[in-house]
Amino acid sequence: MTTVLVLGANGMLGHALCRAWQGRFEVHGTTRARVGLPPGVVEPAHLHGGIDATDAAAVVPALDALVQRLRPDAVVNAVGLIKQRAEAADARRTILVNAWFPHAAAEVSAAHGARFVHVSTDCVFSGARGRYTEADLADADDLYGRSKRLGEPTRTDGAAVTLRMSLIGRELRGAHGLVEWFLHQVAGGAPVPGFTNAHFSGLTTGAAASLLGHVVEHCPDLHGTWHVAADRIAKFDLLRGLAGALGLATEVVPVPEPAIDRSLDGTSFAAASGWVAPGWPEMLAGLAAASPWYDAWRGTMIEGGEDGGR
Repeated sequence: MTTVLVLGANGMLGHALCRAWQGRFEVHGTTRARVGLPPGVVEPAHLHGGIDATDAAAVVPALDALVQRLRPDAVVNAVGLIKQRAEAADARRTILVNAWFPHAAAEVSAAHGARFVHVSTDCVFSGARGRYTEADLADADDLYGRSKRLGEPTRTDGAAVTLRMSLIGRELRGAHGLVEWFLHQVAGGAPVPGFTNAHFSGLTTGAAASLLGHVVEHCPDLHGTWHVAADRIAKFDLLRGLAGALGLATEVVPVPEPAIDRSLDGTSFAAASGWVAPGWPEMLAGLAAASPWYDAWRGTMIEGGEDGGR
């Protein structure tokens, strides 16, 4: 069985990968510290703490020792400091996590014969025009976008692949992403603003697990930087679709500003990999089907007195 090490197993993407890949791969996951994860995400013996991307002195030897011991076939980097978190204003922390760590992890992986799969973002682009291809200049001028661009491994030996995409999904803790923000707004009872001129072409984390599993299992020679995209959609239409999938009678109010388009052109990746993103109705239906599991876990966190935002 293929062995995969997921870096950032408690994040929005990382835990979804671990959970989806149980039974398909031998899955191991890393976290900064020992944290509680729901049953079925990672076997306790396969969860490895102490991999802290903000600790430059300690993380490389710790990761090196772990990769040397596990000998994974692939290392998938789902570690990232997103712009919605307060810590993202800390330039040093953002650069360490988003720009420096992926290169360090790619070097460690290659040294032990593991393929490195790095997840990047559409935010390397400014959003001035949309439908970006791999040949377009990454023109983001903010700290987050620049840090993510600098963190894309540029190995020439074929040992690393970078996949740019945007993601939505449920979270184990906190409410930093679009879906948890939306559910929080719905719980407050007020109409929810939906941007009619903000477009993207992202995936749900469930679809991303399918994508990344396909790359690990069926695309051993894929390397370099690629764009992965679903159908282009406005955030207004996305939120209305999400409300419908979840059975929520919520009013989504059209808001024309801001106007931004970070949609990607995934044509080249689809041709090279054979993987095509599902349509939005299918992806949102999958997200809705998984939501009771998240609601139960997040309810446990609240009842147990855990903040949920850590």
